[in-house]
Amino acid sequence: MPLAPAYDLEDRLHILVTGAGGQFGAELAPRLSAHDAVLLDHETLDVTDPIAVEGVLESAGPDVIIHAAAWTDVDGCEDDPERARATNVAGTRNVAAAAGDAFMILISTDYVFDGTAGRAYTETDETNPVQVYGRTKLEAEQAARAETSSLAIARTAWLYGARTATGAPAKNFVASILRAAAGGPLDVVDDQVGSPTWTGDLADAVLALAERAVPGTFHVANAGAVSRYDFARAILELAGRDPGVVHAVATKDAAPRAAARPRYAPLDGVGWRSEGFDPLPEWRDALSRALPGILDAG
Repeated sequence: MPLAPAYDLEDRLHILVTGAGGQFGAELAPRLSAHDAVLLDHETLDVTDPIAVEGVLESAGPDVIIHAAAWTDVDGCEDDPERARATNVAGTRNVAAAAGDAFMILISTDYVFDGTAGRAYTETDETNPVQVYGRTKLEAEQAARAETSSLAIARTAWLYGARTATGAPAKNFVASILRAAAGGPLDVVDDQVGSPTWTGDLADAVLALAERAVPGTFHVANAGAVSRYDFARAILELAGRDPGVVHAVATKDAAPRAAARPRYAPLDGVGWRSEGFDPLPEWRDALSRALPGILDAG
């Protein structure tokens, strides 16, 4: 049975969100209506500026900080590790250092793992990122832990949603497959396996975590595992389109990418469930609920 919230929820929490302009922030914002929320995108708060971060957090005085600000362009990070480290590591350190008594939730990634275990990763498994993005996110986790003990790390994977906070169509694997398939056959790798996660389900889970303020490292992803090839076929099938246009290809035969990807890195939220949190729905169920909004976004 889930434990009681850490706060008296008759009182509204003051929740500050960094990186609120993206697809996760777009789903999180309406779910915060029962609380007082401060939503900051990269234009309203540059997390790489420690003075700005300290000033904003001191002024806001939040009970909870949801730190979603990050540079998540995996290949871009590989090409510009200095920028990746400034945003992902120093930015996280700045937020954690200025958090004060607030409970902080850091959104992290499956890319902290190398994908060689041959099974889904739990929260206690050894990390070993194979690209700059994963290394900077792991360093961000370590930096946050060094600054505050009032911390939860929520690792998630293969995020997709309909829109950004501005209403623009979100850029993600699901949207890319829908666009690419309209142009004819496409090759998709069948030897990269993970846990696709809808931002709506992640937002529900992160809000539950914020209300209970349980510290620790948690895997927060839709249940199950699927290859990118089979995921692409499911996207088209559920969208009422022909999945036969998707052709399987091995990573070694696919178009080269700047950054390596973990081959098999589904996330298993053993620690998440042990704290009494509800497991996230299975990935196909999540996709079926998310697709109408993604198709509407265009």
